[in-house]
Amino acid sequence: AHRLLQRGHRVVIVEQDDELSPGDRPGKKVITRSVARVLTPGTIIDLDLLDGRTNNYLAAIVVEGETYGLAYCDVSTGEFVATEFGGEHAVTRLEGELMRLLPAEVLISQDSLLPLVQPVQPAPIESVTDDPQWTKGHVTVWPSWRWDLATATEQLLRQFDVVTLDGYGLGTQPLATRAAGAVLQYLHETQRSAVPQIERIEVVSQATTMVLDQQTQRNL
Repeated sequence: AHRLLQRGHRVVIVEQDDELSPGDRPGKKVITRSVARVLTPGTIIDLDLLDGRTNNYLAAIVVEGETYGLAYCDVSTGEFVATEFGGEHAVTRLEGELMRLLPAEVLISQDSLLPLVQPVQPAPIESVTDDPQWTKGHVTVWPSWRWDLATATEQLLRQFDVVTLDGYGLGTQPLATRAAGAVLQYLHETQRSAVPQIERIEVVSQATTMVLDQQTQRNL
């Protein structure tokens, strides 16, 4: 499984629903099975498949004009962060964040036109400088309807059992909200269950962060 995940493949975990009775002969009874979980590069929670020295992030990117929404989660620890940024240095900021995080998997919308990624599944993310070393992630193209703001908001409200997202600072960051909602939907679909370990979301404001390009980050 580990080797398949490293190559960007999905691994489907199937469980047997029925048990053989003492009188049943093997091969004579139809056994029903169901999908228990789907492992993807960014949704691993099994400790024997994880590198304990680094986080295993699932990231999602939303783009609208020159504004970007980014959310990322480590489902094994419950860390969940969202941010939104635009302006002159938006692409540099996105590139820097992905280089810092090195997400194992990146979700993008099927209609996204991102300057940093090739929307091919599975494939390594390619940067605008043709230097794929700044991330190890695989791109997963997620249907456009999964990125709807209303759907994303509903997912987040249900996850945190609240009636408004204003207290998290998401009320004025619709792209961050959409990215975070996509992450939750993807986790629910692959885990085939709730994700109670994600108890909160940290929302980072553009005004509180510094833009560092790739070369600066390498020199740190």
